[in-house]
Amino acid sequence: MTEQNIIQLFQQKRQCEAELSIIRDCSDELHDAASADQAMHFSLLKRRMALVDHWLNYLSPEERNIVQLHLIQNKPWSYIVNRIEMESHGTIPCDERTLQRQQARAIQNICALMNKSFGSSLDFLVENDQPAN
Repeated sequence: MTEQNIIQLFQQKRQCEAELSIIRDCSDELHDAASADQAMHFSLLKRRMALVDHWLNYLSPEERNIVQLHLIQNKPWSYIVNRIEMESHGTIPCDERTLQRQQARAIQNICALMNKSFGSSLDFLVENDQPAN
């Protein structure tokens, strides 16, 4: 698993969550025995979202906040800087470059964990049939 794979899954989180909900709540195909492809797709989406949630739990609260705001919610760095400064009432000085380094380090740590602990056994979760966001 590469850092780019990890970033891609974070960026697709909201889309996958919406797709899961739609399949579960609005589609009869999931319950149709003849629709094995839909069931497999649903299962794959659930596993991807579980993996992303586990990654978020692995991160420190600060790293999690940055990744959620930037990669999942697609907020620009300037917005994130202002938000962190507001939340900390100016007691935590930060700039865009510092936040970018923190995010890069968080992604590197996730990548190292995945490759050390799982090798390529979970790579099927990132082999993507969806267009990138």
